[in-house]
Amino acid sequence: MCDPFLTIIPFVRSLRAWFQLDRTGKEDRNTAALSLVEFAALCLLGVMILLSPLRTKWNPVNDFTGFWIGGKLLGTPWLYDIPSNLALQKLLTGDSSSGVIYVRPPFFAAVVKPFTGMPYATALLFWRIVILAAWAGFAVVFPLGRRRYTVLAVCWSVLVPVTVVFGNDVPIVLLLTALSLVCWKRERPLLAGVMLGLCLAKFHFLVFLPLLLFQRRHRRVLAGFAGVAAVCIAINCLVQPDWLPLYWKALNMPQPNMNARASLMPNFYASFYWTGHPALGVAAGALIVGTVLRSICRRFCFEVALPFCILGGALVSPHTNHLDGVLAIPALLVAAHRLPEVAVAVSVLLSPVAALLYCVGPPSLGPALFVGGCLMVMARISASGAMPAAVKSALSPVPVP
Repeated sequence: MCDPFLTIIPFVRSLRAWFQLDRTGKEDRNTAALSLVEFAALCLLGVMILLSPLRTKWNPVNDFTGFWIGGKLLGTPWLYDIPSNLALQKLLTGDSSSGVIYVRPPFFAAVVKPFTGMPYATALLFWRIVILAAWAGFAVVFPLGRRRYTVLAVCWSVLVPVTVVFGNDVPIVLLLTALSLVCWKRERPLLAGVMLGLCLAKFHFLVFLPLLLFQRRHRRVLAGFAGVAAVCIAINCLVQPDWLPLYWKALNMPQPNMNARASLMPNFYASFYWTGHPALGVAAGALIVGTVLRSICRRFCFEVALPFCILGGALVSPHTNHLDGVLAIPALLVAAHRLPEVAVAVSVLLSPVAALLYCVGPPSLGPALFVGGCLMVMARISASGAMPAAVKSALSPVPVP
């Protein structure tokens, strides 16, 4: 297999040429715009890198194991009980992992509940198909920029096959985010809010959404989001009547049960883990990210600001894992589409090199480099000059019938 540090060179050069081509609108050979053959070659090279982790023997306990156990324990007092989770892990897989404990709200366990009616191996296979379909859906429907950029970014992400193998549901969040953007572009803000509300199973990535949704021009998006939130709370009360005290206890469980690799995550917590006081780093990061996002949300339209709100939430959330780094894809694609001068930085952040930094290490330093790069891109967007006419027109409030 090719060395990712060598294969990133054509990836960076090509993406930079593409984004500059979009900026100028000129079909000039001197811009080094990719031909169909070159594009296919890059995608194939990316897929070779992408599939390489599949040859590794994974730990039998994965994210879906935790989801399946949550569905099995739903309605019992042991939904978030660590010994009960570990015992079921051992029963299902012959192994256990203290870092894979069910910590989602009860409504998500209700969604997974039908999978518990199948044998575990069959349920895992179907869940992996769902995750793979979510990736395909995201690549097809993401509405910002050209589709080939999105396809190339997905092909080059070494985390895509890992999310499928582990059964991590972050691709579903990406798909729902893309669908929300599609609904907004088609002037269906209420439905855009509904799509965002369906992401509430990972609500910690939505912490900066109020900066966007509490603006008057987005009140219909807020209405759709609030409606789904109310339904989710009602489901929680229906399927787990004592969910509030149980869930509060779950949110305060020991950190090793929340983050198995606390120094290798794409966030401020991992970046400051070496200090012994990562919570202070998270607080400082939240202040910085919140300030930048406030400017972005006030100046730019929904379709530009939303991906950065999701990215900001991922950076400041103390409960993530290395797979959540893919949440940066929409914001980075938007950044390169708007500002071709950041295309090189975006290419590196989307590359296998960046993923290795916060997946393999060095601990804390690798995540810090990724977080710093994302902050730089966000700051450049916030400080960018006059907006194009098309974006200015999108800033006008959506007519309310």
